[in-house]
Amino acid sequence: MAFCGSGSGKKGEVVYGAMSETAAILAMRGIHIYTGAYGGSGMEAPALGATEAGGTCTGFTLWGMPGNDFLTKQVNCDTLQQFLLSRKNAINSNTKLSDEVAFGARLGHLLEADDFVFGAEGSQGTGVEFLTYVNLMAKRWLKNGIEKRAALLCPPDSKGPWGETMLSTFRGWGWLPQEVEPFIRVVETPLRAADWVMRSFHQ
Repeated sequence: MAFCGSGSGKKGEVVYGAMSETAAILAMRGIHIYTGAYGGSGMEAPALGATEAGGTCTGFTLWGMPGNDFLTKQVNCDTLQQFLLSRKNAINSNTKLSDEVAFGARLGHLLEADDFVFGAEGSQGTGVEFLTYVNLMAKRWLKNGIEKRAALLCPPDSKGPWGETMLSTFRGWGWLPQEVEPFIRVVETPLRAADWVMRSFHQ
C-alpha cells in the first residue's frame, strides 16, 4: 500500500494523525506500507503508524537524502543498482542516475503498489502522484484488468483543495476519466480509508 501526501506536518496535526492511524490499521491487517521516505503527513506519519503497530514500511529515497527514522527499509533510487536489479552487465550497476531519472524511479516504485492512500493538504508533488495514478489507470492498468483503488483521506478539519473540490475541478478539465472514478473515494476517517483500499468498504 502506497501513501502519498505532504512533506510537511507534524504530530498533533489533523492530517498527520489520520495518515498515521490509517497506516497503523493497515499494518495490523498485515499490509506492508510504502512511502516517499521523508517527513510530514504524507511520508513520516504512515511510517510511524505502521512501525508503532508492529508492521513494516519501505521508503524510497533520492538525491542522497536519508529517509525518516521510522522506516524499516530504505531503497535508494539514485543508482541503477537499485533501479534495475534484474539487469546484469548492461551498464555499471553503480552508475548514478540523473536527478530526473531518479525522480521517475522513485515515483515508479510507489506506483507499483496495489492501492493508494493520498493525504489531504498535499501540494504539487502529491498532485503529480495522483494524476500519474489516474493516467495509468486510464491508459494501462484497467485495459490489462488491473484495478487499483485510491482513498483521498480528507479529515473534516483538513485544509486545501483535496477532496471533492479537486475532483470536480479535474472533471471540468477532462482530467478524470469516467472509467477511473469508481476506484477513487473521498473519505474522512482512517478506518474508511483502510476499508476502501482493502475492498471492505460499503457505502
